[in-house]
Amino acid sequence: MTDPNIQDLDRRVSRIEAALAQPILPEDPEPPEPLPRPVLPEGFTVQGRDRLVSLTWNTPLPPETPGVQVFRRPAFKPEGEGWKNLTKDAVDMWRDQISESDAAVESRWIYKIRGYGYNELGVPFASPWSDELEYVIETPEPPEPPEPGEFNALECIDNDALTNKLVRVPALKQSRGPREDVGTLGDIRANDWQTGEDLVWKDKSSVVPKGYAQWSSNMHRGQLERRGGSYEWHNIGVAPGLDASQLKWGTREYNAPERAFRDCDFLEIPQEHGLYVSNSAGTRLDRCTFVRVGSQGAQWAHRPEAYQQYDADNMPYEAEPQHLVNDSHFVDCAQGGTRPSFNLTYFSPGTSEFPGWICIENSSFVCDWNVPRQDGKRSTGGLVVTPSQGNAPLDGQNMMREVFLKNCLFDFTAGDRSIASIRSVDEVVFEDCAFIAREHALPFITIDKDYGNLNGTKTKVIRFRNCRSRGVKLKVLLAPDSAGNQVGVTHEIDCPGGEIAINGRTGLPL
Repeated sequence: MTDPNIQDLDRRVSRIEAALAQPILPEDPEPPEPLPRPVLPEGFTVQGRDRLVSLTWNTPLPPETPGVQVFRRPAFKPEGEGWKNLTKDAVDMWRDQISESDAAVESRWIYKIRGYGYNELGVPFASPWSDELEYVIETPEPPEPPEPGEFNALECIDNDALTNKLVRVPALKQSRGPREDVGTLGDIRANDWQTGEDLVWKDKSSVVPKGYAQWSSNMHRGQLERRGGSYEWHNIGVAPGLDASQLKWGTREYNAPERAFRDCDFLEIPQEHGLYVSNSAGTRLDRCTFVRVGSQGAQWAHRPEAYQQYDADNMPYEAEPQHLVNDSHFVDCAQGGTRPSFNLTYFSPGTSEFPGWICIENSSFVCDWNVPRQDGKRSTGGLVVTPSQGNAPLDGQNMMREVFLKNCLFDFTAGDRSIASIRSVDEVVFEDCAFIAREHALPFITIDKDYGNLNGTKTKVIRFRNCRSRGVKLKVLLAPDSAGNQVGVTHEIDCPGGEIAINGRTGLPL
């Protein structure tokens, strides 16, 4: 009879041998760390007017959080109920259009955000929610319009860029009167007003809907008959609706007659310009704002002849045109659009036959994007005045009699264009202006760039009166040297209480 102790030992040895024959399995991996709870990024705000609300924040998202979710619920709903997902991919800004029926029911809204991303195994997941932020929809009574003299450009010389962005825009927007909500403003055709009469559009707020890819308003190409009277916008705002990412222009107009915009706001036009007008006479911007417009804030383009693959855009001038800008402000334009360029552009604002005049007063041009482009740039340039189709019919005579700027602020950070570029003018005058270049690639006011292509014309005199500068200089371009390089003469322009006058033909002081 077998000893039971030996039998038990044999069974234990067999179990050990069987266990040793099994493959060794790795320990269970540690679960991936969840994304940390996102705090409200620096500068996170909810702001808006009536039913159009913008959520903005300043700090770029970290690489492990490629996007955020933005939710909103009415404040009267019990906690945990009524949340609406506004987006699954918001970076640095999101816009919320509250419906008219929703706004009528409840004026208090709660917002919250959370980050979402992927762990190291490629599994998507989201972080916990952020703190909640409450916003109350209000339609305040507009205060009395601020006086232009309340803006003093020289007092802005030592401000940071954020302060200078806010120097006038909020006060102007608060002064607007009531506006009727519309989708698109609609098209304008030649027969929409009679010869000799003026056409005025006023008191409209256009939130251009998704899928409307071109413009809020359009004056069609191909109608080059003379148009009588003038065309004006008064108290009109244009912005894209949710997901209207293909919107090109607030308005695109061909063959516009005398053209004026007063108390108008262009916000976040994603692709190109706030306004793009091919004018056949003078122009005016009065108390207008251009904020985060994708390319240029305002472009005036006089093109009476065919160019590139296009036919002519407008009738020729019949008199010397005057272009006026007063108390108008350009903030953070040209960041994400298809044609980033100068904030305010004049193509052929005069000709040698009918020289033009430009007067820009009490206005600001400030740009420091919160999120740089891939090339690291954080702004572009302020103002360009240039011929676009030569200077026919008279060679050697400038297209402009005068470009005059008074009480204007230019503040650009890490940009890739000149602060201002002006060509073919009898006299350029800057008075009581402030110029700031912060790590800017081209910290210059350039005169007559590409001089050899200006039909023999040359700016005659450049003056700075009581101006302040932080890093900006004047560069006067002369005729190319024997190697074909354009020669430039550089001058300081900081002259508090004094005047600097330069001969534009020689680049030497007067």
